[in-house]
Amino acid sequence: MDLDSIFDKIEYLQNNSYDFVAIYPYGSMNYNLDVKESDGYEYKSDVDTVAFVLPSLEDVIRNRMPVSKTIVMDNDDHIDVKDIRLMLELFKKANPSYLELLYSACCGVDNYCEYKDKFLKKIDSMKEDIVFMNPKAFLNAMLGTMYQKQKNMFKTTTNYGEEVEKYGYSSKDYHHIKRYERMLYIIGNQLLGYEPRDFKRALYIDDVNERDYLLSIKCTPGLYGKDYVEKDVKTIMTKAKDYVLDLTYRGSCGELDLSFKDEKYKQLEDAVYDLVKSSIIEQIKATD
Repeated sequence: MDLDSIFDKIEYLQNNSYDFVAIYPYGSMNYNLDVKESDGYEYKSDVDTVAFVLPSLEDVIRNRMPVSKTIVMDNDDHIDVKDIRLMLELFKKANPSYLELLYSACCGVDNYCEYKDKFLKKIDSMKEDIVFMNPKAFLNAMLGTMYQKQKNMFKTTTNYGEEVEKYGYSSKDYHHIKRYERMLYIIGNQLLGYEPRDFKRALYIDDVNERDYLLSIKCTPGLYGKDYVEKDVKTIMTKAKDYVLDLTYRGSCGELDLSFKDEKYKQLEDAVYDLVKSSIIEQIKATD
């Protein structure tokens, strides 16, 4: 993603009265599977983002529901707009699609606001703690995402319906299952203490051969026959389920710490509280 694309989205948010804290690209570029010109594929990666925004004084006084909506721009890019207060629950649930935002290399921020800058620095310093704050939910979220991809990859009613009709499965969903399989076992090893906790290593595909392999699946519909893919996915899912069950059992026996880290959540909660409080104070001052 180029910076112009980020700036366009920031301008859109500001023109539509959103007080943004940060805007993050999500998806393939965060794990190095965005298709570059040098990769030689015609496939074009989507340019989608998540923007965290502050509630207005009126939102708070009138007790309005925190905003959570998807904006589709004229060029078909998407902005997933979320009230910053929703960040707490999103990170608590340990959905990897949101945890990856903490490691995005290309992030648009409001550097001219002291309290926003302070908040973002605090979140950056906590990112590894946030990722492993709820390890049991994290494992289940990865496995659940894999199941969802398996469920969708053979359906003709999804966005990849034409591809499924022609080849029998969605290549993009297949590559995601492979990617999450890799992530699951790396995170499992980290939880077991076999290697240091480092979510970026689990997230980011830096091995050239591994990246080429996953890109070939993603960008070449029908690369493998349907029968082979069905069998492969079934095997992957059976092993992944057993692996998560084993780790969960170890957690219940006290062999592995899968407990929810209340103190880390409290730190995150306090950071969001201080941010919103500072914003509301500034808005009150502006009305005097």
